[in-house]
Formats: sequence, C-alpha cells, structure tokens
Amino acid sequence: MGFFDKLKKQVAGESPAQMVQEYRNLPVETLCHKLNDSKNPTQVEILSNIIKNKAEDMADDELKKIFDKVYLVTNPDVYGCFMPEMQKRNLIFKDAEGKTHKNY
Repeated sequence: MGFFDKLKKQVAGESPAQMVQEYRNLPVETLCHKLNDSKNPTQVEILSNIIKNKAEDMADDELKKIFDKVYLVTNPDVYGCFMPEMQKRNLIFKDAEGKTHKNY
C-alpha cells in the first residue's frame, strides 16, 4: 500500500469493523508496532484488544519473547497489553514500590 492509498484511507475514514478485519490476521509484532505509532484512539483501542486476545492464546515462551522485545522499545500502551496476561501466569510481578519485575 502506497502513501496515497494510506492517505485516501485516512481521509475516507476506516470503520472499526474494517480495522478489526484488517488487523486480526497480522502478526503480534506488527500489531505492536502499529499500536506504538498510532494516534487514533479508536485504532489504539482495537489494536490493544486484539493484542490482549492474542496474548491469551500464546504459549509462555512466546509471550515472554514478545514481551521482552516490546518492553524496552515501545510506549506503555504496547507492553501494557501484555501485563494482565503476564501477571495472571505469574511471569511478572509488581513490588511494593510499583516497579515491575520479571519472574523468569
């Protein structure tokens, strides 16, 4: 997709259903990068939900690998998508000061 195609899509406005359909089959890494770069609140919400759903279906090793990749290089919106699932599986924890620590 070229620059002008993207511009047309932004001007025309993409419906949330179209966004979900477009993003659902993308790899998690791609979704994380899109979320990191997104300024559109609707897109942020949709991407966050898709990433959270994909995180629930991941094996622990895959989840740890992706979390390690995005933790240091993205904004909190991105790695925050993984936090609930990581905590549920006891892969991370927060200390008394609120700092996040890996449990692996």
